[in-house]
Amino acid sequence: AGVSDGDAAAAVDLLARRLRGRDDVAEADLVKRADRRHDVRVDGVDDDARWRRLAAAAAGVAMPVVAAATGSEAWEVITAGVVVSAPGAEAQLYHADGVDELYNAFVPLVDVPSELGPTEFALRTHDDPHAVAKAPTLEWDDDYEKIAPELRRGDVVVFSFRTLHRGLPNAGDVPRPVLYITLGPPGSVDELNFERD
Repeated sequence: AGVSDGDAAAAVDLLARRLRGRDDVAEADLVKRADRRHDVRVDGVDDDARWRRLAAAAAGVAMPVVAAATGSEAWEVITAGVVVSAPGAEAQLYHADGVDELYNAFVPLVDVPSELGPTEFALRTHDDPHAVAKAPTLEWDDDYEKIAPELRRGDVVVFSFRTLHRGLPNAGDVPRPVLYITLGPPGSVDELNFERD
């Protein structure tokens, strides 16, 4: 999805700049998702053409997939950001990004072998209305098949906002930055994952 050599370093640098001098990182464009794992908005917050280019490339791959899955071509990018998992980050708890009819596309900015903690997905949880209630114990049960694909830089993974997933531990010695976009029908807003004024 159009990932260049400098994109991973730019994502890590962006996070470092946003964190500099802050004790509390919860704000409109920066959220601490777990220890050593941060989510930085890049849409409309940073005037860097790099993020617009990457979001457009991801959308070019993801929108046809979502259109085929839903039968609708009326989708737009409503959020774009980068999640950076630093070395030593532990596994996240399973979670869905919301309950709305939205879709995410993840694009790793580096190769993601198992030691860097790929994202693990619990398959078919987006279709189960009770799946979110099972999230706290999902690590130990076998109700759903789980996969954690090892991805190459620039690969694109598209999944429902309702799919239970989690970042696995980053046992490597480098950060794992992943660009993401959220697709929704025109006018949609992700009101759950970031503070709003």
